[in-house]
Amino acid sequence: MSWIGEARLDGVTYVEDLIPFIERKLFTVNTGHAAIAYYGKTLGFKTVAEAMTNEKVEVFLRNVLNETMLYLTSNYDFTEAQQLSYIEKIIARFKNPHLSDDLDRVGRGVMRKLSAGDRIMKPLIYLEKNNLSCNALTELAVYALEFNNPNDPEVKERDEQIAQVGLETFLAKHSTLNDGLIQKIEEYL
Repeated sequence: MSWIGEARLDGVTYVEDLIPFIERKLFTVNTGHAAIAYYGKTLGFKTVAEAMTNEKVEVFLRNVLNETMLYLTSNYDFTEAQQLSYIEKIIARFKNPHLSDDLDRVGRGVMRKLSAGDRIMKPLIYLEKNNLSCNALTELAVYALEFNNPNDPEVKERDEQIAQVGLETFLAKHSTLNDGLIQKIEEYL
């Protein structure tokens, strides 16, 4: 790798390929945020910090992130120890009351988050295809399908599409889920 002037900043990790690090951020920070928002909202919480005081939310979050860790360590050179360390760092950030965020804001964009290449479905599809544990991500997909934020136009779009074509067709077309995953999701509903 050639750097202009070979100057390097302290504390910066230089890598040849950014994709593993982009996906690690997406499937840890963003998937984690979605898990807190969608599950926390079902329990009546308003903010990330509020939700993170609840043991059920933290257990669910850890289960989701343990599953996304399977995806990340299977596809990239991250070790389980490296990913567990990263998960702990991110959970500590989620618990910081000074960095708290509104769950309606964190959860908005539900159509994007339910799309095949995004934070919920991409690792879910991979894990199911490879016969790896995906129960928490399946449950997260259910919470995303139930997420209600009247200020999110994507909630209205999701609900209209499901009303027009049905849940199975919506999940098959929008999320590219196979019949087995669709059935698993329907069992949770």
